[in-house]
Amino acid sequence: MPSSGGPTVAGALTEYTVPTLDSGPSGIAVGPDGALWFTEQSGDNIGRITTSGAFLEYPVPTPDSRPTGIAAGSDGALWFTETTSYKIGRIGTTGGILEYALAGLQFPSWINAGPDGALWFTASNEGDFGVIGRISTVGAVTSYSIAGFDGGAVQITTGPDGALWFTNPAYMLATIGQAVLATANLSATPDSGSFRSSISFSGSSFSPDETIKIYSSGVGSAVLATTAADTSGGFEVTVREPQSPFGPRAFLGEGQSSRKLGVASFTVGPRLMLRPASGVPGSTATVQGYGFGAMEPVSVYWNNSFSLLLGRATADIHGSFTGAAAITFTVPAGSPPGPDTLVGRGKFTLADGKAVFTVE
Repeated sequence: MPSSGGPTVAGALTEYTVPTLDSGPSGIAVGPDGALWFTEQSGDNIGRITTSGAFLEYPVPTPDSRPTGIAAGSDGALWFTETTSYKIGRIGTTGGILEYALAGLQFPSWINAGPDGALWFTASNEGDFGVIGRISTVGAVTSYSIAGFDGGAVQITTGPDGALWFTNPAYMLATIGQAVLATANLSATPDSGSFRSSISFSGSSFSPDETIKIYSSGVGSAVLATTAADTSGGFEVTVREPQSPFGPRAFLGEGQSSRKLGVASFTVGPRLMLRPASGVPGSTATVQGYGFGAMEPVSVYWNNSFSLLLGRATADIHGSFTGAAAITFTVPAGSPPGPDTLVGRGKFTLADGKAVFTVE
């Protein structure tokens, strides 16, 4: 019976055997010459196939390079990652290859043309933390650490909003990340702190007199502050640091008429908060934690040591354990009067948050 929704399209699958056997084809992209270009992880080649099935293969100069991702660049060439040789390669449509070493970066995996004309890729740094890397078409490399990002085989693409979006299969907490290209200036002072600490934002290069919103994360997230730029497009505003997981993060400032974006880097550290913060031996108190790793187990100890455990909790996606997840403890019997420091240590980050309890 014919479909009433329109014509039925019959599908057909054609397969073409890559000339190099067991070559492990991986990434693929449309080239500026109308052919398809692909990486061969096991064969250490860059392959080219026309839409009629004609193959060419070009060996990567560095052996055991394991090329993985590939993308067409704004310069009319194809750019690819070399996962095990820690390089980014460039191949012209006639087969000439250049390679650029990535100082301090490891395991580049996927790559994509960015809205700024550069190539953006995912990788790890030498400390095994994930980064988003950028390489210009003349080979200049910069990198940006991503909070909670483990690196590895993750994809990256340019979204319709002009931001870069990437997948993050981090242990225990898989996320989708957004990397924004700044079009205005925004800075945070200080550039590190913990929950409820004061942050002063300074901005410039926005439109004169426009309204500025400071977001807790991406555009459209919770608004930390709303202010107005002055006649030069600058502003200053102070907020309190919201709940955020441990490590580097970014705050965004958006001009509501110009749609210019400013990005301020900030590093979150852990802290503990007590209620009450004093009491006699045998009394009870509650400890809450902020700024630990997302979904991270946290152990809380008495008297700035790791010999007396008061309790354990698991942080939520914001790196906090509060409310029903907070730890209620009994002030140890025999504790002498005076201040005692409680220490909360994250299992994975090994970050310590502290608070002082005064024994009366």
